Amino acid sequence: MSVDMPININIDFPRVSCNQLSVDLLDISGTQRFNLTAEIVKTPFSQAGAFPKDRNGAFNSKQDKGLPHQLLKDPFSPLLDQKGCRVEGTLLTRKVSGLLVFAPKRKNERYLVYDLFKFDVTHKINYLNFGNKSVERFSRKGVVQPLDGKEYTSKQFSKIKYFLKVVPTTYSFIKAKKKATTFEYSAQWNYQNINIGLNGAIPGVFIQFDPYPIQIDNVFQRPPFVHFIVKLCGMVGGTFVVNELLDGLVSYYAIVGHHKPSYS
Repeated sequence: MSVDMPININIDFPRVSCNQLSVDLLDISGTQRFNLTAEIVKTPFSQAGAFPKDRNGAFNSKQDKGLPHQLLKDPFSPLLDQKGCRVEGTLLTRKVSGLLVFAPKRKNERYLVYDLFKFDVTHKINYLNFGNKSVERFSRKGVVQPLDGKEYTSKQFSKIKYFLKVVPTTYSFIKAKKKATTFEYSAQWNYQNINIGLNGAIPGVFIQFDPYPIQIDNVFQRPPFVHFIVKLCGMVGGTFVVNELLDGLVSYYAIVGHHKPSYS
């Protein structure tokens, strides 16, 4: 396994513009990364859910320090005022407990009261998973990624916190002789209405993840053809036995009924 753990996210914030939203990543080792831009792309969209026709409206600091390409030419672009932002990308973190935060962007390392009051945590998690995205997951309960499609609508100043238990997972396919390594997680969450500024409370979406020191190994092996033949013979033989039993019972009661004594 790699030393780092990928976090793959695609989350929509329909009531926050991209230039107001900060993505922060912290962990218990002391690493603190604020206003991440190099690993993610922010795409503005309208309240009607309309996205730019191309990727030129996307925020990506790999080329432009977090400014959208269009804004480099036109700083008064209406994209800045779009009340909607999709955050998408892959973040690499150590396999230790950490916190992924979506909160108002800070100015000079401080939050402005105005930004706190207008920040709305309404969001939809299109997908959130850990590890290699290309690995196909399986679940007996039918829930592979528990937060995919999760929606939350805020009615007042609030924060929502997700608690994730992340477990290293492998999928081994005996016949194909291949093994895929990734992560699975379980999730719980709670909502909290807050008083802005009281005890340092700020509105936001907080995703706390805790890797577990255990590993789940899933082994997929198709039963040999001989096993199939044995089961088939057992079912066919069982059918004949049941038929013979029913036939014997019917014959017995037919004979008994035919020879029933008469007392007249």
